[in-house]
Amino acid sequence: MNIYRSILTRATRWQIVSYLLYGDESVRKETRSIDQRIQASEAAVLAFASREFSANSTRRDKLADELMEAMSVNGEAYFEMGLLAGAQLYMSLTEPRRKRRKARLKRL
Repeated sequence: MNIYRSILTRATRWQIVSYLLYGDESVRKETRSIDQRIQASEAAVLAFASREFSANSTRRDKLADELMEAMSVNGEAYFEMGLLAGAQLYMSLTEPRRKRRKARLKRL
């Protein structure tokens, strides 16, 4: 059996995400949607900035802008890696079928 197919039949989506991001299987179960997790993390960062820089709104706003930019770049990078990993996984899973089709077409 193809190793990728074997992994995918046993693994949940969160386990695959955890492995790709952290290198190991997470023991925690994530029940929030992707949007909820993003909003919660952004709210936590903005709350921290508001507490720590409440006296200086210019510095707080600059910090918030820089953090939001960093989170955006981070998200884009991981999205790109996910697309590439997904494409490679797809190609690995479909390679035997493509080889069989190519061999069948040569016989015609």
